[in-house]
Amino acid sequence: MAYIDALGIQRITSIEGQNEGDSPWFMSLPLAKPGWSNVVVDYQREVHRALRERYSVEQLPLLSPSVLNWKPADVALIRGDAQYSDAVAIHTYVQKAQEPE
Repeated sequence: MAYIDALGIQRITSIEGQNEGDSPWFMSLPLAKPGWSNVVVDYQREVHRALRERYSVEQLPLLSPSVLNWKPADVALIRGDAQYSDAVAIHTYVQKAQEPE
C-alpha cells in the first residue's frame, strides 16, 4: 500500500497476484514450504482485502496469480484465488519462434 501511495493511483492500471508461485525458486522459499498454492491463495486474499478497503475494482483491478507452467493440476491448486481476482493474468512468452502455449 505504501508503494501505491508513493507512486500514485493514477499511474497504476492494475495489481497482479503472485508471479509464478509454482516455480522452483518460489517453492524453495521457507514461506512456501507448507504448500506453495496455499501461500499464493492466502496472499491473494490478503491483497484483495487491503485493496478493496481503499480502492474500488474500477480504480484498481486485481489480476490473478500466474503460474510458470500452465499445467491443469497447478492451476487447479490456485483456483481458490478466483474469488479474490478481478481478471485472469496469463503470461505468454514466445520462445525460439514457437507459438505461445
